[in-house]
Amino acid sequence: MRFVFCYFLPKPLKLQVSGSESLWGRSSQKDLLFIENKRIGIKSEQVLKKLTQSSWGIIFISIFVTLSVSIDFWRFIATGYEGDSFYTLGLLEGVGLSAITIILSFGILFIGFKKSYFLYEKARQHNTKPEIIFLLDVLLSLFIFGFFVWLSPQVYYAYYYVIFDGLPAQIVIKNFPDIRTLIKIVTLSDHANLSFHGQGLLARALIIQTFIFYFITATDRGPR
Repeated sequence: MRFVFCYFLPKPLKLQVSGSESLWGRSSQKDLLFIENKRIGIKSEQVLKKLTQSSWGIIFISIFVTLSVSIDFWRFIATGYEGDSFYTLGLLEGVGLSAITIILSFGILFIGFKKSYFLYEKARQHNTKPEIIFLLDVLLSLFIFGFFVWLSPQVYYAYYYVIFDGLPAQIVIKNFPDIRTLIKIVTLSDHANLSFHGQGLLARALIIQTFIFYFITATDRGPR
């Protein structure tokens, strides 16, 4: 009887093992993968937060986004700017002109950053809707860009006056650009040369910067 009783006892359950991998191993790998993905996600969010909490971070993000979405500009680059006056300059003159352009562009973007920061800080103090501030921010950005388009030719002419002999000392500033002129520059539909297209990219970066500020405000992550 003892033998019969032992015979009918339930046998221990055996787990099927595929190769060298057990069910416990699969579960552990999934847990490790989940933890690693979560860690990467947290790290990416921290990097993005640091970028959006600094002036230069927002500026570089706006430039990166501008270059990423400006497919029309890259088409012009692919076809080339044959006959552009930039290619008539020597190496040092071209480097100097590029340096002036970079300095002016970052200066305008920094002014745009300070403008947006001031507007949204005032909006927080007076509990103003961010949509209203966003529209005002875009309009002021266009005005700042118009001021750049209006004044920058004099800066570039001063540079040409230094590197070229025989140029007369004169004022080359014309009338303040109207909205139609600004739209043509932003859409890269006016004068297919590096100068005007560079201005168009700057205008796009200014506008994208306003979108970034609006996004930061919407997610309650104000820049510092």
